[in-house]
Amino acid sequence: MNLTLAMTTYTASTYVTYSFSEFDFALYGLAMELVGLVEALWWVLEGYDVRMRSTDSLSAIPSKPSYRPLS
Repeated sequence: MNLTLAMTTYTASTYVTYSFSEFDFALYGLAMELVGLVEALWWVLEGYDVRMRSTDSLSAIPSKPSYRPLS
């Protein structure tokens, strides 16, 4: 997530929730937790590094040096 987008969203959230009652704020917090849970579940199910492949295999850097011995 872009930092500017995150800060803008946080600022907008602060202004929106300013007039909420405690109950409304608790519901809003629960909704935000649900969004996080859904995204975490999506990452576990569809994340690139959990499809039976390690992140090392997806890296452009080889894990072992590839060189030829000098003859």
